[in-house]
Amino acid sequence: MELIKDRSCDFIIYTLPETLEHKKRDGRRDDGRFCFWKFSKLPKRIQEDEWSEDIDGIRMYFATKGFINGYFELQDMGMDTHLMDNEVTFYSESWHDITPIPITHFQGFKYADKVEELKTIK
Repeated sequence: MELIKDRSCDFIIYTLPETLEHKKRDGRRDDGRFCFWKFSKLPKRIQEDEWSEDIDGIRMYFATKGFINGYFELQDMGMDTHLMDNEVTFYSESWHDITPIPITHFQGFKYADKVEELKTIK
């Protein structure tokens, strides 16, 4: 298996299935809306001084009911206030299903590079 060059800013959120379904359904580019995820504090690896133009394509994996199910690709919406408000933004159609990967429940977020199986997803 080929390892991805650098995905150190990718992270995982553990949430309720209905929250994930809401994110997958709402916030489509074609209706001029987007989705966001608010943190109490931005992860250190993706704080404002490190984002710059590199935000596009950072993966926000979602886990529910004991499995990582897929990811959204973050988008730079050109709105600096989101970073100041500890929010990241994405479009619902950026969702990518993956083969479910088992994970134990956690609160907050985890960096994806802590999960070996995610290191080989292209």
